[in-house]
Amino acid sequence: RNNLKNTKMEITSNVEETLLANGRLTQDQVDQIKQMFILMDTDKSGTVTYDEVAKLMSKLAKSNYLSSLFNPD
Repeated sequence: RNNLKNTKMEITSNVEETLLANGRLTQDQVDQIKQMFILMDTDKSGTVTYDEVAKLMSKLAKSNYLSSLFNPD
């Protein structure tokens, strides 16, 4: 956990090009990843910290969203 706590994620144009170049993701999927990144980057710093991800996961857990993903009716 300590290693993750100090890790920051950053979405750059190089990442987008790489995701598209390998042919495994469509432009729509890459756009969805970018939108999720924007939602997680609550301080708009251009990076996503451990704390920002932890806060989002906590909110998702409280809303039962994750449970609905893994246990569809």
